[in-house]
Amino acid sequence: MTETAFDAPGYVSRMGLLIDKAYLEYRHLATDTHKLQALYLRTYLWIASLLATFEIGAVIRFKAGELAVASGLAAPFLVLVGLSLLLALATFAFCIDALRGRRNLEMPLGDFKFLSDKAFREAQGDADALFYQTVLVSLGAGISHQAAAVHQRGRKLRAMSWMLLCASALAVLAAGVTLAA
Repeated sequence: MTETAFDAPGYVSRMGLLIDKAYLEYRHLATDTHKLQALYLRTYLWIASLLATFEIGAVIRFKAGELAVASGLAAPFLVLVGLSLLLALATFAFCIDALRGRRNLEMPLGDFKFLSDKAFREAQGDADALFYQTVLVSLGAGISHQAAAVHQRGRKLRAMSWMLLCASALAVLAAGVTLAA
C-alpha cells in the first residue's frame, strides 16, 4: 500500500478557488438579491400610495355627496374603505421602514487588520493553507449574516404582499357597494 504525500500547493490552490466561489455567493446575497428586494419594496410603496390616494379620494367624495351609495350601504362602504386605507397605510409604513437602509452589512472577509497580521505571521513559514482557512471562515460568517438578512426581508415582503392584496380586495368590495347604488 502506497501512501500519497500531502499536496500542499494543490490544497492551497483549491482553497483559493473555494474562497472565490464563496465570495461570489456573498456578493450575490449582499448586492444582487438586495437590489431585487429593494425593487419589490419600491413597487409595493407605489401601489400602497396609490391605494391610499384612491381611498382618501373616495371618502372625500362620499362626504361631499359626490359619490352615490345606497342608504343602507353607507356604513359598510365606510368600513371597507377604512380597512383598505388602514392596510394601505400600514404597508406604506412597512415599506419605508424596510427601505431605510439598516442593512447592517458585514465586511465579507471580516477584520482586515487581523487577516493581514495573520498573513504576515504565516508568511515566515509555509502556512498559506491556514490563512485561506481563516478567510473562508470569515466569508462563511458573512454569507450566513447576509442569508439571514435576505430571509428577514423576504418575510416582510410576503407580509406586505398579503396586506396589499387584502387592501385591494377591500377597495374592490367598496367599489362594488358604490355600484350597487
